[in-house]
Amino acid sequence: MTQLYPHHNSANNDASIMVLLLDDQPFIGEVIRRALMNEPDIDFHYCVDPEEAMAAALEIRPTVILQDLVMPGVDGLDLVRRYRETPEMRATPIIVLSVKEDPVTKSEAFAAGANDYLVKVPDRVELVARIRYHSMAYLNQIQRDDAMRALRESQQQLLASNTTLISLNQKLEAATRAKSEFLAMMSHEIRTPLNGILGFSDLLSETSLSDVQKQYAETIATSGRALLTVLNDILDFSKIEAGKLQLELRAFNLSQCVQTMADLFKPKADEHHVQIMTHISPSLPSHPVGDEVRLQQILGNLISNAVKFTHSGQIEIEVDKDTHTIGQNLSIGLADDEFLIHLMVRDSGIGISEDRRNLLFKEFSQLDPGDARKYGGSGLGLAICRKLARLMGGEIWYAPAKDGTGSEFHFVVALKKEKKCAPFIANSQAPADILTLTESLKGARVLVAEDSRINAMLISALLAKYGIQPQIANNGVLALEAVNIGTWDLIFMDIQMPEMDGLECAQNIRLVEARENRPPSYIVALTADVMQGDDLRCLEAGMNDYLSKPLRHAALTAALQRFCDHQTTPLAAGS
Repeated sequence: MTQLYPHHNSANNDASIMVLLLDDQPFIGEVIRRALMNEPDIDFHYCVDPEEAMAAALEIRPTVILQDLVMPGVDGLDLVRRYRETPEMRATPIIVLSVKEDPVTKSEAFAAGANDYLVKVPDRVELVARIRYHSMAYLNQIQRDDAMRALRESQQQLLASNTTLISLNQKLEAATRAKSEFLAMMSHEIRTPLNGILGFSDLLSETSLSDVQKQYAETIATSGRALLTVLNDILDFSKIEAGKLQLELRAFNLSQCVQTMADLFKPKADEHHVQIMTHISPSLPSHPVGDEVRLQQILGNLISNAVKFTHSGQIEIEVDKDTHTIGQNLSIGLADDEFLIHLMVRDSGIGISEDRRNLLFKEFSQLDPGDARKYGGSGLGLAICRKLARLMGGEIWYAPAKDGTGSEFHFVVALKKEKKCAPFIANSQAPADILTLTESLKGARVLVAEDSRINAMLISALLAKYGIQPQIANNGVLALEAVNIGTWDLIFMDIQMPEMDGLECAQNIRLVEARENRPPSYIVALTADVMQGDDLRCLEAGMNDYLSKPLRHAALTAALQRFCDHQTTPLAAGS
């Protein structure tokens, strides 16, 4: 039987070097054991039978093998080759032991796969040094291999994670696109009937009605405006969440901006016998640069809430240079041409209990479940206000009224210092005298490209107030055919139409005009999408103006005034 003789050094529990000696002479085994016995990090094993050498090596996994070259019945070099053919032993260092220093034999040993060659019995110091050198090189290689293996596994996991992340991003982008398309489609589908509801309710209110009928008409209009507010809130919130909402930085009249919002809610406040008072600091620039629409949106929401929850007393609106940022521990960085304005809306209403104030700026939250039923609202207004204030470089917060009754809402936004800046044409809402405007529009050739029968009826009815009888084209193809047949002074172009949409139709109209050297028609876009960039796309398509649905009489009047102002020569009646 083959014997495996382990010889453990004393206090050798932490040995990192494992030596396996294969030699048929026991006294060699004893000499080697004695040479290594005082090395605490070396564990020594001795095998006498070459037939069991491989099993012994696989069992103890040595860090170095001392292999006798000449043994009965076995060629030591054949055994070295067998080690190298075994995957588990392919890299294990092998030191061949021979009785003579023979260059030929040494060369054959290295060719067979040996790492070193010693003449026995070797010097103790040299033996220990070589065992330690080869073992440490082997252990370091194992560590490097393990590290490389771990690195490769990490790289594969990272690659898999990146692949998964890319896939998720692609799905997210697809979902975002689908969401945007859905919102645009729903905006169009909801605003189209709303256009008819609000437009015809306005026209109906201008006719001879009984008191009950006027009440019904006003109820229809009020309900339509409430639905439009909810729709706008949802669209704004979605655009802000998707990072698609961009500010329109243009010069505007600050006093007029604030007073317009106060006047808007005055009729409702009068019903509650509540007085709305405004104070705008004269030290503020009169025409700063910023997003007037979004500033009015925040201010309007706060005034609306104040009117809604105040049943007597007054509502105060104050606008001044910022003096509250430091007190609120806000850190707001400003460019050299920017400044902060502070706006406050104070009311004498029912106030907000302390335990409910943490819900103020949360999405889809009502301070009291009964508020939605009693006062209405989507629970998005203040959440959108906070996002808009932050988007405009500021912040919004609530403060209890100093006298203990009512509420105070404060917000600061960053505006740019006053400079010459022409406002976007569609923002111009200068009042126009109807009789003067009707006279100016006399003889105007007007085409309305609108696929919705109700909307076509509405805009025709609104234009009739100015003596205009437009021609209707039910889609873009028919509109282009009308342009090919005759010339038009003014074209109202719906954006979403079958056969050919408004953008493509406008581009083709401009090509026809250029080819035939015609004076360009004044094209006004009509869209129910009102998504970010709609106005820019319309202008890039060659349109002159932009109106969003639901179309209001005042907005149409302003657009007609801009058309008249745009004309360089008077319109020829009947031409």
